[in-house]
Amino acid sequence: MQKPNLETEEQLLQTADVILRKYLLHIQEEIKLETLSHFLNMLLVDTFRIKGFVYLEDTWYLVNAVGNMLYIEPCSEKKETQKNILVILSGYGLPTKKAIRKAMEWYPEVVLKIE
Repeated sequence: MQKPNLETEEQLLQTADVILRKYLLHIQEEIKLETLSHFLNMLLVDTFRIKGFVYLEDTWYLVNAVGNMLYIEPCSEKKETQKNILVILSGYGLPTKKAIRKAMEWYPEVVLKIE
């Protein structure tokens, strides 16, 4: 009896599908950077990625998070159309929407709206 060849070309090309869910958070301009940082830290464990530009305290910042690592650093001036919108990517099964709602209960002044 011959063993089946498990390494056929068709099997090598198959990958698991990753279904991403995207949320857009519109952030208030009047909040402090520290408040935004605390808010986002509440979401990190339930997201894959957070990215965007915010204008707070007369300074532009790049918000960048992967996994549990959050980076918020000053950056050059950006277009008004990109102002204070953070993109949050999560996967199927992650309780991201619930985490956003919980963070908004703790920090109601941070988010203007969610898309």
